[in-house]
Amino acid sequence: MLIRDEIDLERHIDYIHYNPVKHGWVKQPTDWPHSTLHAYIERGIVAADWGRS
Repeated sequence: MLIRDEIDLERHIDYIHYNPVKHGWVKQPTDWPHSTLHAYIERGIVAADWGRS
């Protein structure tokens, strides 16, 4: 898979972070303990409530 630009990279990362929810393994992305989303939140890259509906 080829990442075309910064926006494409962000979309791929969002997809990866939301994937456990999509497959019904957790109710919200932060519930998945193995996710890099936790590091993104700690670094202030995304909000702590990212992906919650």
